[in-house]
Amino acid sequence: MRYEFASILKNEFQEHLALRIASGRDSEPEQCAMTNLDRFLVSKGISKKALPESLLVEWLADMDAKAQTRRWRLQAISPLIKYLTSIGIEASLPEKPRASSEYVPYIFSADELSRIMDAADNRRQGRYNTEINAAAQLPFLLRLLYGCGLRAGEALSLKWADIDIENSVIHIRSAKNDKQRIVPMSRSLGDLCKRYRYSGLTYSSDENYLFSNRKGNRYCLNRMWVLFSDVLKTAGIELVRGQIGKRGPCLHCLRHLFVLRSFSKMEAEGYTFEEAVPYLSTYLGHESIMETDKYLRFSHEICEDAYGLIEAYTQGIFPEVIYE
Repeated sequence: MRYEFASILKNEFQEHLALRIASGRDSEPEQCAMTNLDRFLVSKGISKKALPESLLVEWLADMDAKAQTRRWRLQAISPLIKYLTSIGIEASLPEKPRASSEYVPYIFSADELSRIMDAADNRRQGRYNTEINAAAQLPFLLRLLYGCGLRAGEALSLKWADIDIENSVIHIRSAKNDKQRIVPMSRSLGDLCKRYRYSGLTYSSDENYLFSNRKGNRYCLNRMWVLFSDVLKTAGIELVRGQIGKRGPCLHCLRHLFVLRSFSKMEAEGYTFEEAVPYLSTYLGHESIMETDKYLRFSHEICEDAYGLIEAYTQGIFPEVIYE
């Protein structure tokens, strides 16, 4: 069920969100941030229609989240601030929190990945195996995330018109920061994509989403995350986040695993880090090499040799920043 805004700005929030959806924008990140902000305004008993910088600073400080998450949420409401200003409501953004580079992702082992795929493939999918539903589509989604390093949101936004099956190429049109890019698939993944399209597990016309329900509407990230959580439990992988700054197992970890495997493969083929890093940064759709930093800093236990090479390459480039 969609959250219903309840704060003093509920009407303005709803009007702005409706405009964003009508314009075809990916509203999910913004809606998540606006929901958090709306709850904050209600909890503080705010009765004035305004979002001054001081109030938003208090909102950020009230979050039980790392600096990067606070930064993302502030960035997500930037269009909202512009909208409120345009209709005469006082609103202004504070300076974005600087993100720490001490991020440590969860990296699935080869055995864990095998168990995940097996659990997804053998998950009870409904009355018929060919029934169009999220559980039936999840196995291909996982392979697409792992095989191409896509963000989960990017994959769920794909339509068949974005897929060049004959050449095994994906055109990402709805990417972070409104950037577009071309992503190649391996031959085996391209063949699997073709079989998936005509398997009866999804609607196959160009205007259909790859991952959609019986009405043709695309699945949201939360729906796939719930299914993936069940798959992790079946695979015997604990959903434990650990210390702050360390990501627990989730769909986005498949993107990290893709990066790790890609670095290992390029190193084995004789590429230097100076050659590999810019290439992968572009492939992943990052705005700059700074954004790639968190993908390079893997845990010592999983890939100690690679970590040493990464540290040597990034020393002095990515400053350690502590957000207070």
